[in-house]
Amino acid sequence: MHGELAELVALAAYGSVYLADNAPAPPELFPTASVFKYTNGVEFHRSARRFGVLPTNIVVGSSCAAWYSDLRNRGAVSLRLARVDSAARTGEFPALPAHVATAFANGVPAALVAHFGEQSRESWTGNWAVTIPKHPEQRIWSARFHGSPTDITLREGPSLNAATQRLDRALAEVSAFAAGHSLLEDWNKVFLTARALLSSNAPEIPYHPDMLPPNGYSLTARRLVAAASAAWVFGGMGSWNDIAVGDPVRYQVVTAELFEAVFDAVLAGTNSGGVATKTARSRN
Repeated sequence: MHGELAELVALAAYGSVYLADNAPAPPELFPTASVFKYTNGVEFHRSARRFGVLPTNIVVGSSCAAWYSDLRNRGAVSLRLARVDSAARTGEFPALPAHVATAFANGVPAALVAHFGEQSRESWTGNWAVTIPKHPEQRIWSARFHGSPTDITLREGPSLNAATQRLDRALAEVSAFAAGHSLLEDWNKVFLTARALLSSNAPEIPYHPDMLPPNGYSLTARRLVAAASAAWVFGGMGSWNDIAVGDPVRYQVVTAELFEAVFDAVLAGTNSGGVATKTARSRN
């Protein structure tokens, strides 16, 4: 999975469970979580209006825990992952298909949405930049997240079942396409592995096994996020985006649908967070 999206998923997932569970201490993901393996620093800022009129920037902090605490203290009730238009988010890549644009830094069409009471919401977007190119541990990136009030309805994904069915169909289609070409055998193995995760009893998220917290997520959600992560083949040179084999028209069709299905799966799986925790608490 794209590193930026992995960070957003983890931030939403751990935050969802924290807000739903009323845990006394907020979780801290940076720098130990695998999603921040190549990140040397995080910052959280938000826009507000001083005296209700003057716009001002508030520095929330340089840790995930500080951000989570600020959200709870201001009355946040949930944290969700949302799909946004990549061109609108960054001002870049307007002519590129989504599965191509997302291969670039700051090209992932996603944001975080904090929900407060009275239908109030904040949209939190991330900006990633290379700040220490020769970092000894390859932590070359810095991430800055900025939140501001929003009244725009953002796409937060379908149900778990709908997302699972769509991803299963998309993986079957792209696998059939890859199976028809001897040069794509290794890619077919990738798609078959991803599809198998949709029915695994112990699904592990590739590269980021800690991307979801240990509690608060159902088996269906974990399967979906793991499969979507394994099926994320959208990158630069050497990725699925870079192949030039077979029927180009069919390739574009199955690739576009795979991207949409994978993104829906990430949204649905991530945004189901807190369900298992709430259910367990209601039985006690």
